[in-house]
Amino acid sequence: TVPTDDGVTLRFTREAETAVYRSLPDHLGSLVRGNFPVPVGFIGGSESVECRRAGLRATRRLVGRHFRKIPGSHLFPLEHPAAAATAVHQMAQALLHA
Repeated sequence: TVPTDDGVTLRFTREAETAVYRSLPDHLGSLVRGNFPVPVGFIGGSESVECRRAGLRATRRLVGRHFRKIPGSHLFPLEHPAAAATAVHQMAQALLHA
C-alpha cells in the first residue's frame, strides 16, 4: 500500500487487480471430478472473507493434504510478504515431493 490523503491505497492499478481476478479458476468443481495431472496446493488467508463466502469444500477435495491457511485476509501476500513467501516455498517443496 501507499499513503494517500484519505489513508492508504493499493500500490498496483485497478486494471492489474482485475487481471488477477480474471485469471482465477472458476471451475474447481469440474476439476475435482477427475484426476488432476499434477499435485495442487492452496494457501489462503485465515481471515479471508472471500474464502468464507466462496466455501472451500471443492478446494479441499482438490488439494487434499496440501491445504494451508496463514494469518491475513485474501490479500495476505501484500499484508505479510515474508510469511507468504515462506508458505509458498514450503508448499512448492511439498508438492514437488508429492
